Amino acid sequence: VQASPLPTLLVTSPALTRTPTHLISTYTSHTTHTTYSPASHTYTATPSSATYTLKTALAPKRTGLLQVGLTGNNATTVLAALLAHKLRLTFATRGQKSNAPNFNGSLAMAGSTCAGTDPATGADVHVPLRRVAKLIA
Repeated sequence: VQASPLPTLLVTSPALTRTPTHLISTYTSHTTHTTYSPASHTYTATPSSATYTLKTALAPKRTGLLQVGLTGNNATTVLAALLAHKLRLTFATRGQKSNAPNFNGSLAMAGSTCAGTDPATGADVHVPLRRVAKLIA
């Protein structure tokens, strides 16, 4: 049995130029600058954009391997939750016989989203998910 050749992805875009050795593209990054006013307890979000020109070599240089370990509370908690779902584990509580695990509490209490960047410092502004959307009724 002969292996079939791998398909090639060719991108056609008005923002892309191909030379024999490089791909040159123009990219516009859209973001939001967000500031917080402690006096009124409000966030103000202002759209912003910046245009970049990127040049990528077609022939890759030497490649390597980046190996990341499983460390810290967040990684082990996520792994435990994924295994609980995969193995369909249940747990008992005082009022009910058994419950299936879910991510609702973790998302509501620990989750946050990037609402934009602070124009003065360039730092990301993170807002708790429970302040952006009602997650649990």
